[in-house]
Amino acid sequence: MSDKSYGCDTGMMRREIPADADMIITQKRMRAVISISILLGLILFLASFFVLLLILPLFWSQTPFQGTNLLCCMAGIAAVFVLISLWFRNRQVAKLDVVPPYEVLDRARSNSRRWRKLYKKYTQTGEICPIKIEYELPVPTRPVLSCWRKVWLSCKRVILSILRHLCHYFGIIVPCFSSKDSILLYQSMLFVLSRKEFHADVRHNAIVICPSSGFKPEYFIDGPEMLVEFFSTHQIPYKVYLPQSREEFLQIIKNKNAAALWLFGHGTVGSFAITLSESVLYADLIGTDLLCCRKTAVHQLHCNGKNWISPYSLSYLLVDGWDFHEKGLQDREKNRAYVKYVLDYHERFPGIWQ
Repeated sequence: MSDKSYGCDTGMMRREIPADADMIITQKRMRAVISISILLGLILFLASFFVLLLILPLFWSQTPFQGTNLLCCMAGIAAVFVLISLWFRNRQVAKLDVVPPYEVLDRARSNSRRWRKLYKKYTQTGEICPIKIEYELPVPTRPVLSCWRKVWLSCKRVILSILRHLCHYFGIIVPCFSSKDSILLYQSMLFVLSRKEFHADVRHNAIVICPSSGFKPEYFIDGPEMLVEFFSTHQIPYKVYLPQSREEFLQIIKNKNAAALWLFGHGTVGSFAITLSESVLYADLIGTDLLCCRKTAVHQLHCNGKNWISPYSLSYLLVDGWDFHEKGLQDREKNRAYVKYVLDYHERFPGIWQ
């Protein structure tokens, strides 16, 4: 199926970009991120250059760079680099109107040194992929916590809340240091949202993305774009979901056509962060009719740390006969290796593959 049938050719302009993009991050803010990034680079360069010119006369006994001549030279060079920076900024901003083909996104991510290192161990990725269970799992029950553990978890919840907010603002600041990376993430988001669904009225793959903190476009790379490319190319039913509340996420679980879940965001083995302050505890599903909403597959592509309050993964509660190894997937590049492996060998794993 061609890109054009999805309204996603390389030259697609702003008026064709789906409204979901502005819901996540406005283009106005992206322009600000690019401007700040280029400004920081310009300031660093000019500061280094001016220091060099001021130090230079100390090493030359007779130098033409003195007094007025030195000031004029510095002002002229500064003006030239300001103009170059403005030209470069406009060129970078123009990229916000373009959704690149998948090959461009994949090539950019494949150049990552860490990805190449993971790719060398590609065959080991299978060790954390779903495996068939040959035994019956115990019936899940709500955990009973001792008093001291309740106190500890209450304190831990406060600490984690503070850290989560600090990481949130840190994640917003970091992209300002690299306009190239921030544009790549933004274009990946547009790529995913411009191909948001295919035949979602039947049993399909539900790609659930909850950009709950930090620079939100980064949630759309190293996983979601690979799934969208694979499903659209092979005409496999799928839909991208962007739940904004706990109830919207539960509606996805209730949807009988959302048969295979791919969860991207923040979470633990037993919870999923919908927003910065709102999460879903999977243990809350125990004893409800939601456990009757059986799924073919559930891939928790986020951190899966231990959770004393909610120790069960969503696949444990909703998928029969498979262990999805909800451990070790702690960053985007590991997720990318996982997704690539599952897609390359999809016949080995449960899912909606046709």
